[in-house]
Amino acid sequence: MLPYAGWAFDIDGTLLDSAGVLRPRTIAALHALRARGALLLTVTALPRRYALVKLANVPYLCDRGVFLGGGHLLDGPGGYSHEVSVDLARGCEILSALEQVDPRLQILIQFGDSHHALRHELAPELVATWGYDERALVPYGEASHEPYIKIVAWDDELELDEAYQSLRQRFSDCARFYLTDGGHSLQVTAVNATKGLGLLQLLARLGVDPAAVIAFGDGAPDAEMLAVAGTGVAMGNGVDEVRRAASILAPSNDDDGVAVVIEHLLSA
Repeated sequence: MLPYAGWAFDIDGTLLDSAGVLRPRTIAALHALRARGALLLTVTALPRRYALVKLANVPYLCDRGVFLGGGHLLDGPGGYSHEVSVDLARGCEILSALEQVDPRLQILIQFGDSHHALRHELAPELVATWGYDERALVPYGEASHEPYIKIVAWDDELELDEAYQSLRQRFSDCARFYLTDGGHSLQVTAVNATKGLGLLQLLARLGVDPAAVIAFGDGAPDAEMLAVAGTGVAMGNGVDEVRRAASILAPSNDDDGVAVVIEHLLSA
C-alpha cells in the first residue's frame, strides 16, 4: 500500500536538475510510483504545453495538475479544465505599470494554455521549445483586450525588487506577485490563483484529503503548496521560505532529491 494518496511535484528546480534535465533516477522513481497506481500531480508555474515538453519522458505527470501557478486546474481523465484570470481592468493597470519599469523588460502574457503575447520578439526556435508554434503567438497590442491568466516579466540585467515591492503594494487586492530567478523575474497571477489554492481545489474535486498528500518544491511559489499538503518536501536547493514550510528536507535537485525520497518511502 502506498504511504500517500497523492504525490504533487513542482518541475523546475525540483524534478529537473539545474541544467533543466529530468535525470534517469528520477524518471525511474516516477515510473515506479505510476506502476503502483499512485495519483500523480504536476504543480507548476508553466503552462501545460510547456510542461509536456520538459516532462517528455513522463508525460502522464501532466494528465492532472495545477498549471500557470494556479491559473489552470486540470483533471484530464475526469474531463475537467478550469482557468482563473486576472480581472481585466486591473490587469491592464498591472500591465501598464510593468511596461513603465524599463523599456528593456521582456513581458510574456499567458492566455490559458492556448496562446500568449510577447512585448519583444524572441527567436521562433526558442519559443518552439516551449511547446508553441507561431499560431499560438498573438500581437502584443491586443493584450489589453483579453483577460490573462499569468504574466512573466524578466531581464537578466535588471534588478526587479523595487518594482516587485511597488506592485505588491498597489495591486495586492487583485493579483499575486512572485520575485524569482535571483530578482530578475516577476510572475503575476490572479489573487486567488496560487499553487496552494489550486492544489486544494483540485484535490477536493478528486476527493483526496490534503493531509494524505505529499508535495515537493523548491521556490517561493511552492511554499503555500507544501504548507497545505500533509507532508511538504523542500529540495536541498530550495529557498528559506520553502524550507520553513516543509516537514522533510530532501537532497538537492542535482543530487536526485525527489528520487531519494520516493525510493525511501516505497521501501519503508
